[in-house]
Amino acid sequence: MKCSQGRARSVGCLGLEGSLGGMRLTGEERRSAKEALSALVGLPLSDMFRYAGCQKFEFGEQKPHLNRKGEEMTRADWGLVASCHWRIQGPSGFLLTWEDFTPARRDDHAMAFYGSLKSDPPVVESVEVEEDGGLRIGMTCEYSLALDPSNYDEEYFEDWRFMPPTDEPRGHLVLGEDLSWSG
Repeated sequence: MKCSQGRARSVGCLGLEGSLGGMRLTGEERRSAKEALSALVGLPLSDMFRYAGCQKFEFGEQKPHLNRKGEEMTRADWGLVASCHWRIQGPSGFLLTWEDFTPARRDDHAMAFYGSLKSDPPVVESVEVEEDGGLRIGMTCEYSLALDPSNYDEEYFEDWRFMPPTDEPRGHLVLGEDLSWSG
């Protein structure tokens, strides 16, 4: 699945209420979050997987890594973990959402997309932070990633977590009851 590295697909705000209980992010919080997340611009979406009931999106080059069990794997320096509803939209009506990963997993239609993450991944071109804390990430190949805290699952205490490289002194940027750095 080769893409033409064309313009990003724009993703509009759905206008849904966020998990912030009607509270909105201030302009300064949105600017700060956008500044932090803009570090993803120019990086490829290189992997995505489920763990602990969440979806993790990895950006940047996949590098060798040993997990806690000492097993060899790869990992990128940048991550975005979604506990809220998310969706990837792409060309020709492609749609992959959190709903595809329910107990009756139904993501077979996305196998070509998964393969492209290794061979020709979409690259982040833009990042937007919505008033309700939602994220809109435009990518090449007409792909976009949207996180919608509007459908907050009470099981989790956070909607999303942005994970910069481990040398970031502030820690992770987390949207939960508020928007704050974990460090």
